[in-house]
Amino acid sequence: MKILFLTQTTDRGPSSRVRGYQMAEALRQLGDEVTVLPGISEQSYHLVYGTSFIPFKVGGYFVAWIKRLLQIKKMKQFDIVVIQKEIFPHFYPLVEKILYRLNIPYVFDFDDALFTRGGRPNWLPKILKRAAGVTVGNAFLEEYAHPYQKNILHLPSCVSLPEQIASFSDETTCLGWIGSRSSWKHFMMIWPVLKNLLRYKHNISVAIMGDRLPQALKNDAQGRQIEFIPWTLDQEERFLQGVDIGLAPLSESAWSEGKCAYKTLQYMSYGLPVVASPIGVQKELVQNYSNGFLAQSINDWEEKLNQLIGNKKSWKKLGLSGRKKIEENYSFDVQAPRLKQFLEECVSKK
Repeated sequence: MKILFLTQTTDRGPSSRVRGYQMAEALRQLGDEVTVLPGISEQSYHLVYGTSFIPFKVGGYFVAWIKRLLQIKKMKQFDIVVIQKEIFPHFYPLVEKILYRLNIPYVFDFDDALFTRGGRPNWLPKILKRAAGVTVGNAFLEEYAHPYQKNILHLPSCVSLPEQIASFSDETTCLGWIGSRSSWKHFMMIWPVLKNLLRYKHNISVAIMGDRLPQALKNDAQGRQIEFIPWTLDQEERFLQGVDIGLAPLSESAWSEGKCAYKTLQYMSYGLPVVASPIGVQKELVQNYSNGFLAQSINDWEEKLNQLIGNKKSWKKLGLSGRKKIEENYSFDVQAPRLKQFLEECVSKK
């Protein structure tokens, strides 16, 4: 089967990397011929996501739109097209409409609550109705899609399982968080707890990996045991292997309910115990006293972190339990064959 993935970005974008590039490679291992074409190139990425200057963003999107239009001829060469979120970032679904009229079957994949965005209430239902099938990252998204499309595959986001899991520190406890600039608001929810722990406990540190440290946090973090590591794909593995406890706070909102808990999946794949907000997929992933703790209030966060910090003997047990859950339910070895079968069924119904 010849499959084309149309991703939002290159593998630099987390969603495109996980549900596009890495899933495409897993399908290749199963014998399919898979091509991935990103909308936003590596050169345009910093224009779209690395600046708040509107003319630069518009320029980056304009390049993506032109490139997508030029790719339409290539799409006829494939048995099926998998669209990862919008094929035209932040634009009316023009190309999806063209695919539909050319009788090229497409599957629409989304792992965010796109329908909570304002200003474009009708574009997503139209895409879902015209698709040969839809893949969603969680039950919350599936519930939204069901009135518009009956052929739905609940396909959780997956992680590549590292060969080497985290090596826990004997002397200090490293609390780790990884995320993008859009996630800083979630981290700041628990920053007062972390500041308090850093003030009264001398055997802990906080490690943060992201694209840029906010100035407010930079000023507040001076003189504390805090390390900031700029995100790169190469550094990500080293960072996760050096953390003792993974932090996954989420604020309560419809957008958060639609998240697929990628950072939590990463922590657990490295055998880390996790403390997470009981929002969305994280309620399914994290089980108290089994692979980590769920914490809702600020008091919960402080209590659960104190339990883990003072009980290093439990880290390995919790971490291995979490790793097993990822192996059994959230690995590409488990989920790629399900997607392959789903795509084959979509092609057969053409």
